[in-house]
Amino acid sequence: MIEIKEAVIESIILAARNTFPDEFLSLLGTDEKGIIVELVVVPAIYGKTFSSIQTQFIPFDRRIIGSVHSHPSASNRPSSGDLRVFSSL
Repeated sequence: MIEIKEAVIESIILAARNTFPDEFLSLLGTDEKGIIVELVVVPAIYGKTFSSIQTQFIPFDRRIIGSVHSHPSASNRPSSGDLRVFSSL
């Protein structure tokens, strides 16, 4: 089971709203118990049908365990590009 703090969910929603109609992309960080407690924002490029994170700015931190991004279109299915990014991060 994955646990995520409510404040992180609220931050994700706020960031997605602020970047709409572009996509939003960020990373997720955990505490020592594995609970997601942080939205790790690094420089990224946001577009209407894509978002691109600048990987050279990702801090080396084992507590970063995943990513999150919005789909401002009607589809909530990951694209082939999404799946490539997920596997590379």
